[in-house]
Amino acid sequence: MRRRDFLKCASASVLGVEALGRWSAGQATSNALDRYGGWKGKEFRATGFFRLEKENRWWLVTPEGNAFLSFGVNHLHMGWWAQPYNREVWRERLGVAQARGPDFARAFRTWFMQERHRFGFNTLGVHNSLDVLNAPEPFMPYVKPITFVDIPHWKQDVSDDNFVDVFSNDFAKHCDNMAAEHVTPLEDDPYLLGYAMTDCPLLTEEDCRQRTDVIGGGRRAARIGWPRRLRNLSINSAGKRAYVDCVRQLYRNEIRDFNATYGTTFNSFGEIETARDWRLETDLSNGNEMRDNVEFLELVIAKYYQTALNAISMIDAPNLIPSKTGRQHGGLLQIDGTPY
Repeated sequence: MRRRDFLKCASASVLGVEALGRWSAGQATSNALDRYGGWKGKEFRATGFFRLEKENRWWLVTPEGNAFLSFGVNHLHMGWWAQPYNREVWRERLGVAQARGPDFARAFRTWFMQERHRFGFNTLGVHNSLDVLNAPEPFMPYVKPITFVDIPHWKQDVSDDNFVDVFSNDFAKHCDNMAAEHVTPLEDDPYLLGYAMTDCPLLTEEDCRQRTDVIGGGRRAARIGWPRRLRNLSINSAGKRAYVDCVRQLYRNEIRDFNATYGTTFNSFGEIETARDWRLETDLSNGNEMRDNVEFLELVIAKYYQTALNAISMIDAPNLIPSKTGRQHGGLLQIDGTPY
């Protein structure tokens, strides 16, 4: 479902249903919503967990089996409320001695628990201090972040090594270990709306180019990206073999056509497998090379998300996996290129 269609559906629901409209304004009556914020006027099968169900359109469904329209809040991080320019304001407003420490955290959580009703927030998004807001226990649906790969757009420095070989057994083990650490403690939590992976990952050549500034104002040098990183690995790398298999199919096993694109002199596709660091840069004006990179990148992304999804699903199959990619995997609902 595309974002604009989703918004039309959401708007129609809000405008056409009085109870849901009152909820969106933060004025829902106690009998209009279930304990998770789900609207009782649209019922589905209750499973005890958040999930998706398609009935004419995709619906988020609460553990009690009611339709859920998520209206989330992000960036409730303690540090943002304790900056030099605002720490005194928040210290006084929350009635604490210092804008830090456990007293500040508890007071902030109490303040938000009350304030959220005024704005109608019913979800804690991926960018929040869950260690504070969910302590001692969750009080509203939330999204749990799990960073299987550390390649966000907002960092000033993303190492080339962070574009890991997602086709390797080591990556699968890495995902299994992260899932065991982050998913296992939450597998029975009904307030868990879903899991989110890397926020705004660096994927395309445009994503990876040099930036004069990122969030916070710092510069970021150009990054290598997955296609260039994996195609230059050694023959022992599963990602390198996956790249060669990809281009072999794209060029119908005609090495001469491949050489014509890249100006190389390989005698076979097997020679590409043994060539390390054979093409460290991408010629952005080379249409065939750009096509090859896009085709291979789609395979990389599919493998990345499927491996991570499998690791989570082995422990916690019911919950959703919001992410940012151009494809749909497993329990993802795609909205205009962004599964959610």
